[in-house]
Amino acid sequence: MSKAERISVLWFGTGSMTANVLPAVDREYVQILAFIDERLEKKGTVFHGAPVISLDEIKDYAFEYIFVGARPYRIIADKLHGLCIPYEKIISLDFEEEARLIALRSASFHESFASFMRQTPLLANAINKQILLESDWFNHLQSKSFLTIDTIDADTYVMRIAFEIKGGLEDSLIALAWIKEFYKNSPDKLHIDIFCIEQQVMSALAQPFIRHIYPNNLFSGVTGYDAKFSIEHFVLVKEYSQKTFHSPYLSGVIEKLNAFADRYAKYSNHAPLYNGAWVNFCILRGWNKWDALGASKAFPFSRADYLAPAWPDHVFNVLRQYDLEKKAFITLHAGGDEHLHPHGVEGKIWPPDCWAQFCRLCKRAYPDIPLVQLGSHSAFVIQDTDICLAGKISLHETAVILKQAMLHIDGESGLVHLRRQLRGQSIVLFGPTPEAYYGYPHNRNIISPVCGNCMWTTNDWNTNCPRELPEPECLRAISPKKVLREMESALAERREYTCSVGNVALYSSAERKAYEPVLEDICRVCGVEKQPITKTITGLCHTYIHASKQWEYAYVIKTIETIGAQHLKIADIGSGRGMLSWYLARQGHDVTAYDLNFSHAGGSDLDLNRRFVQFAKAEGFCAEFGSIFNIPMEDNIFDVVTCVSVVEHISWKFYAFKEMFRVLKPGGKLIITYDLTLADREQYDGNRLEVFTLRNIEALMQELSVPEANIHTEEAIQASMNDISNDKVRGIGESLTVGGFVLTKCIP
Repeated sequence: MSKAERISVLWFGTGSMTANVLPAVDREYVQILAFIDERLEKKGTVFHGAPVISLDEIKDYAFEYIFVGARPYRIIADKLHGLCIPYEKIISLDFEEEARLIALRSASFHESFASFMRQTPLLANAINKQILLESDWFNHLQSKSFLTIDTIDADTYVMRIAFEIKGGLEDSLIALAWIKEFYKNSPDKLHIDIFCIEQQVMSALAQPFIRHIYPNNLFSGVTGYDAKFSIEHFVLVKEYSQKTFHSPYLSGVIEKLNAFADRYAKYSNHAPLYNGAWVNFCILRGWNKWDALGASKAFPFSRADYLAPAWPDHVFNVLRQYDLEKKAFITLHAGGDEHLHPHGVEGKIWPPDCWAQFCRLCKRAYPDIPLVQLGSHSAFVIQDTDICLAGKISLHETAVILKQAMLHIDGESGLVHLRRQLRGQSIVLFGPTPEAYYGYPHNRNIISPVCGNCMWTTNDWNTNCPRELPEPECLRAISPKKVLREMESALAERREYTCSVGNVALYSSAERKAYEPVLEDICRVCGVEKQPITKTITGLCHTYIHASKQWEYAYVIKTIETIGAQHLKIADIGSGRGMLSWYLARQGHDVTAYDLNFSHAGGSDLDLNRRFVQFAKAEGFCAEFGSIFNIPMEDNIFDVVTCVSVVEHISWKFYAFKEMFRVLKPGGKLIITYDLTLADREQYDGNRLEVFTLRNIEALMQELSVPEANIHTEEAIQASMNDISNDKVRGIGESLTVGGFVLTKCIP
């Protein structure tokens, strides 16, 4: 973006932070349209020459970005995102807080401030850095003692942990999955910070148990943590304080990690040259990379564990942008370890002429299936693809396209590992790296017939063939025809499904009264006091039954009872801390509750995620991080999938239903409840992104190929709205009601 291209912004906040930053803003580059302030007394006033507006007035402005000059940034950003503003359009100006939490523990405010500015390139043009650096405010920030970090948040966090993650996308995925299990098993409150090479990669994979992500060059000097770990092939304990001895869990983890590292010190002490020896040792033990990271037995961790990468649902726009929406397509990738080889020249890449020949063969055999190239800007362009997106889209957008592809074809690269975490199949070409360590049985792995497994036999194994051949012959020996045959076989094994609809329902006062015994039983089992439908029921560990869910939970439970089985495998998608999963588990079912973040509506209690996961385990069900667009489970697993009052909070519902059907067994039931309106507008309010209407619910049924897709009538909806209004159901606004239906997965 050139300096001449002026940007228009809304500015959130009219307090001291804004007042201190404004003098450094380049007004020739930044046009401030208005300031946002949620205080009623500020509305309609003028601040620094621009009007002060409320949140509901944002829709009246055409802006490019929202600058946030107030705290807490993350809560403000989530609130703005709830108004359909993409996160990438929301820019934090909280230099002090971000700086305080980076390397301020090493008393380097200036370095951390510069790092913050580098992470937000837009600010390089928007803010006159010199003016800010010379301001009294900035000098005051620098003068603070940041080495007393323990006194800043001692009441909030018990253990502060720093993890250095080495390597690229593949290493980040596996390391984060390990950290997730570390977090879930901890009885202590944790503050987890990540230091890594590729901050953009880590930000795209960010999980609710991560607080901050910083450059890895700050890791060695940073102080103030109770424990510091470094993760690559091993998990190495770098430092720990006396405070860790007060935690049996953390001290036990440290003890087991140190014992494991001591036992295999010859490998870790001579990394990376001994990495190849370590990999071959693991293969002899029957370990892949996931198993090896869990081999210390610090807590249970293996290839059975998953990470669940997630993204804002607006990222699905990339499919529409490149005409891939609801289409069958195949993705290709010709890249590798950019953190080692920034120019993309490495031995793990199939030669360009092999790629080109494969594409020509593929297009002759499947002329109607687009070939889409993914990767970074450093990847060479594969000839004869239909769409080349290398270097053109974000990692979030790459993940969405990978998720929806019928098949992915690649060398052994980070995108293969990402595709696996998205529960998709790949054809993987193995040369220098061993399939037994880096491969997944779910994929179709093609191993070089002539050579391979030479990683780290020399220092430059990935750029110069260890056999000193002008060009490595391992990957060239894999013929394009062989790859095409694997592709044909993979496509032939795909099974399409259809679905049928039944048990269509709408809220009614009479039915709610008939459901009273079910609600009473839920309250009895979960040990809570029954409340009228005008209130929310709350229980242990901040569990709840929101008012309308008194009807919705009963509808789901009665539907499950009609199946007649005593022990069903059930997924509760978007569960939050609702009591449905808890109750169903007490009824003898095997239940997993999935949500992106279990601390929603937990206010400032940032530790609620960990506590709820452990509460669930103690109460006989599993709480796992996962998205309605990416459920961390294999295909065809669950007898029942429930999704209660979730779909009105998302757009792109087709992809959510597609994902829920993926994990459902043939013959399984998908039980959905949702908000519904007769209003013309689908976007109902800031909390509900897209409410079902007669029009869009019928359109979805057609997209899902559901026969007889007329789910509701206008008259029935109006009668239901009258009942729900008369009953004064809390949380259900004017011109809304709730409904439900069941879809059965059928495979011809």
